[in-house]
Amino acid sequence: MEIIVCQEQARVPVTIIRLKDRINLGNVEQLIQKAQEAFANGVRDLLIDLTYVPSITSAGLGTIHAIYKLLNGESSSGKEIAGAGTSDATRKSSHLEILNPVPDVRRVLKIVGFDAFIDVYDNQQEALLAF
Repeated sequence: MEIIVCQEQARVPVTIIRLKDRINLGNVEQLIQKAQEAFANGVRDLLIDLTYVPSITSAGLGTIHAIYKLLNGESSSGKEIAGAGTSDATRKSSHLEILNPVPDVRRVLKIVGFDAFIDVYDNQQEALLAF
């Protein structure tokens, strides 16, 4: 998986992680490492760009959930890569947003309930304004 990390200035600085390829068990470790590295360097607001992600497995969902927990100050090992669930996600994240998932990925995010705690945007400028 190719991961590109860049910064944009909104009301606050926002780090964008652009992913290219399917998100699955074989590559989620790269994603969580990038997120943990960004967090360790002071990043608190993150936009995950899924424009070029054709599909996502439960491992990918678990990783996004772990990133949500990391950015929202919840205890997490960062290694939750399967069966994320949403039982402990009780509020919308003000620190994590998702950008432009393809229809199949959007449908999966909705089915598992991620839209209850992570906002999904189709436009980068609108997503940046949310932070």
